[in-house]
Amino acid sequence: MDSLLSADWVALGGIAQFAAAAATVGLAGVTAYMAVKTRQVAQATASESAATVSLAQEARNDRELAWRPQLSLVDLHAEGEPGFLIFRVRVKNAGGGPAIKCKVAIRQPGSWWLVAVGDVQVNSEVSADGSPHPGARPDAVFTYVSQGAGGLSVPLTPELVILCSDVLGRQFRFPVEHAFEHMGNWNHLRPEVSAGEMPKPAWATEPALFW
Repeated sequence: MDSLLSADWVALGGIAQFAAAAATVGLAGVTAYMAVKTRQVAQATASESAATVSLAQEARNDRELAWRPQLSLVDLHAEGEPGFLIFRVRVKNAGGGPAIKCKVAIRQPGSWWLVAVGDVQVNSEVSADGSPHPGARPDAVFTYVSQGAGGLSVPLTPELVILCSDVLGRQFRFPVEHAFEHMGNWNHLRPEVSAGEMPKPAWATEPALFW
């Protein structure tokens, strides 16, 4: 009888050990499953976040492009006598947004002219005239670096620069080369934009041009 009871207890102990082992294995399986699901959820969340950031950047790029002005010189001539010259300019905006507080800076030997054109709406042209500016010539405004063959930097000094802001608060510079050598056949160089980077480029900090 004792041997039978002993055998039963041994059997019950084996069953308990088996059950505990099975429970441990089951718990480990659940833990592993939860770990996999957690990793999948984290990866999905990261992917969704990256997609959201990408979509936001695309929307921002589209907005900046949609509101970007594109200015060009369509007329330039001088009136008056040497020492009393007045430059008359005509500027066109072919971009997607209005050009705010547009100005034209004209470089002359030892001096410079500033023509306040004002706002230029989309698909419109505005004429204005200006006289010599009494302040020191802001040479940084007329300093431009072009990319030549092989990516080499080519310093240029355009005779005329069109400047403006846009509705997003960015500053733009549109340099024009050969403003006087080839009247009516100007070379519009690649425009530049200052969009809040620090420090700002020197041409975007001139108080006479951006206020």
